[in-house]
Amino acid sequence: MNAGSLEGALRLQKLLIFSIIMLLVLVLGYMLADDAFFAAFAFGGLAWLMLMPYHATLSVVCAVATFSTALIMPFFPGRPFIWEAAALLGWTGCVLVFSFRQYRDGMWDSIFEHKWLLLGVAGYCGVLVFTMMERGVGFRTMGGSQMGGRFYFQQLTCAIFPLLFMMVRLKEEQIRKLFIIQCALSATWVISDVIYSNAPALFNILFFLEVPGDARNFEMERMKMGINRYQSLAFVSIGFLWLLLIKNKLNDFLTTKGVWLIPASLVIVGAGLLSGHRYTVVIILLVLAFMVIAQRLITIRNALTGSLALALGLTISYGFAERMPLAAQRALSVLPGITVHRDA
Repeated sequence: MNAGSLEGALRLQKLLIFSIIMLLVLVLGYMLADDAFFAAFAFGGLAWLMLMPYHATLSVVCAVATFSTALIMPFFPGRPFIWEAAALLGWTGCVLVFSFRQYRDGMWDSIFEHKWLLLGVAGYCGVLVFTMMERGVGFRTMGGSQMGGRFYFQQLTCAIFPLLFMMVRLKEEQIRKLFIIQCALSATWVISDVIYSNAPALFNILFFLEVPGDARNFEMERMKMGINRYQSLAFVSIGFLWLLLIKNKLNDFLTTKGVWLIPASLVIVGAGLLSGHRYTVVIILLVLAFMVIAQRLITIRNALTGSLALALGLTISYGFAERMPLAAQRALSVLPGITVHRDA
């Protein structure tokens, strides 16, 4: 084939490609004017196809960054969270990573080291599948009336994450930044909670944000018993406390930084107590205990300082519990022998 015929063939190929693109633009433009939802699905499918080589990385990044947030897939039945949708990308991404051998160098060593974890996940999924086969599955969504056992969609789709973390190349600093984003985005729970409880005119925003699971029950408690609780405060206080502990070591609380770190921590924990969630106190104590062990802070000085701080906190909790708001009393009721109001 001479140069002239080759150049003509390339021009014809470009003409065909641009013709197809123009045709697609016209079709999608018509659909956008006629049916916006169908056009959105069409654009989404095209984006999914074009981004297939990056599905594994996108899955891990989106899952870590949005795990503790209220962000959901808008206008989808069942209101799946963004991180749940990211799990679906993980399955296609896993197949492509293995097919093109794009996994990190030490993946097979990591799989062998954590083989019992992967076998446990596989066994867990097997139990769920067997349970659904025995009990049947019903959805009762989108106007359907079919009832049945629970469909474990979230558990089965998210089972891919342990394997993804072993095969995707992410540096420690990248995971740290993604976790910081996750903690900061926990504030989206406050937005959805406030809109649900106090701003019905903004309900359209809830197409993009999930409402806390107990928001309806807490609102009924407020109307009947007068306990004003916001579940979102528990999520946000824990998220921002983790941000504080990521940026600073526990030793920093005993230095000059403690002048602002200690009051900031008390304000964050106090806001979490107003959620009324008992697990807020428990999880904070467990994480702090684990950090003390992991950062090797068990010294005589630290033990004395920690004991004094714990004694002071328990004295305030037990001594002034009945004077606190009912939501805070409910959160502290997990402490053994503490006296709180009967309505809490």
